[in-house]
Amino acid sequence: MIEAVERSARLALPALTEVEVPGWVIRVSGGPTKRVNSANPTVAGARLADVRVAAERLYAEHDLPVRYRLTPLAEPDADSLLADAGLARIDESWTMTMRPVPAPIDPAVTIAAAVGSTWMEGLAGALGWSADQRNGHAALLAHVERMGVATLVDGGEPVGWGIAGFGDGRACLYDIAVAADHRGQGLGQRLVSAILAWAAAEGAGEALLQVLDANEPARRLYRGLGFVDAYPYHYRVGVAPSRSSPARGRWQRR
Repeated sequence: MIEAVERSARLALPALTEVEVPGWVIRVSGGPTKRVNSANPTVAGARLADVRVAAERLYAEHDLPVRYRLTPLAEPDADSLLADAGLARIDESWTMTMRPVPAPIDPAVTIAAAVGSTWMEGLAGALGWSADQRNGHAALLAHVERMGVATLVDGGEPVGWGIAGFGDGRACLYDIAVAADHRGQGLGQRLVSAILAWAAAEGAGEALLQVLDANEPARRLYRGLGFVDAYPYHYRVGVAPSRSSPARGRWQRR
């Protein structure tokens, strides 16, 4: 199940660069999204030794921190091995899943087939992204082949944004955000419900999303809509190499 869901999530948001090694895929995209800038296990028992050299070399070439996204597919010792190497453990998260069912789509939510500049600016503003982060994420989304791009309008202005991408018959929800001054009004539930209804109409047999364990308001919202915990994951991350360092491909300990 985990292998299949992970594959769907990757297909729904493909990285700009993906290098496959035995049991892993190393993903590089730039921008703020960690899942497309990390090495991800693809099969059960994926051995860390099979990916470390390639991952460190590739991230050094892109002046990015080496980052591993550790799901239950990784070998049991992977986390402790990376801890011993000085990589910090961050962003305890969950993949959650549910089966969407056909339902009317909230008329306040419009769903387009592609990302526009106004939509991107709204999302970036809600998430507090810099111009570089916004532009990097826009470049990533331009490569997604099939998706529904949702905008929720309240009081005549866009206040909610979200995407459902598709992979192997599953809809992967991401970039879900509500403007800061409109939160706590049930708009997030309306937005996600509309995206799920649209995904069901498009033939999705399952929906999935990824959320921080510490984000209890979001976790509560998703549980209320029928999502259940499928499996946990977290990241181990180093620091980017100094551009002036002659030792390219090496990583500082932390």
